[in-house]
Amino acid sequence: MISTKARLGKDIVTKEGVIIEDDVIIGDSCYLDYGCIIRKGVKLGENSYVGPNCILGEFQMDFHNDRDSEYNPKSLTIGNNALIRSHTVIYSGSAIGRNFQTGHHVTVRENVEAGQNLRVGTLSDIQGTCKIGDYVNFHSNVHIAMYSKIGNYVWIFPFFMSTNDPIPPSEIISGCTIDDYAVIATKATLLPGIKIGEGAFIGAGSVVTKDIPSNMLAVGNPAKIKDHVSSLKHPETLEPAYPWKLRFDRGMPWEFDME
Repeated sequence: MISTKARLGKDIVTKEGVIIEDDVIIGDSCYLDYGCIIRKGVKLGENSYVGPNCILGEFQMDFHNDRDSEYNPKSLTIGNNALIRSHTVIYSGSAIGRNFQTGHHVTVRENVEAGQNLRVGTLSDIQGTCKIGDYVNFHSNVHIAMYSKIGNYVWIFPFFMSTNDPIPPSEIISGCTIDDYAVIATKATLLPGIKIGEGAFIGAGSVVTKDIPSNMLAVGNPAKIKDHVSSLKHPETLEPAYPWKLRFDRGMPWEFDME
């Protein structure tokens, strides 16, 4: 079912069971796979793929409170060249830049502001009212708590957990902040309100209870500062492995400058 009030660009592919509601705008050369739902007011950039059984523009709680048939959600905007894999659900009221990618079964809640080249791995969950920069990478099973702020070029590895309630359950919400170029290894946890400085490295399994300054290595439970990140050596060259931006360029804006 495709609404007559939707605006579709050229060369759009829509497979069986696709639903496109009123006031949707879809750019040229998009591919909408079986059973995906594009709700009212969504704007999807050109050359994007939406996988089977995805929902773009999911209802916020104000709809469920009264189920008004004249519900007018805040728009969801997704930039060009998105790759949104099966069973992803993205709520209304968010804005995500170009080259957005998800794995399978990803959830992005309302009022998320994200830059370009965001990649979100399978089974990850971004809660509402988060700000995320450019070229951020979340691997699988990453949980980003409400009111988190994440800078540019941040890497977060599987089973990461950020938190925001210092005395659960309560009405206090204190999101975490992760600055540019930080790396957070698998199974790390940030307690509410924690700030990770630019270029810092948080070791696997760490529980971070205090702010970590820029360019510092922190490990353990509770996490303690061990050294400067430059103390971490490349296993083959034995040269300092961090800052990582000096040795790694795949998919980064400076990729061809390092050749």
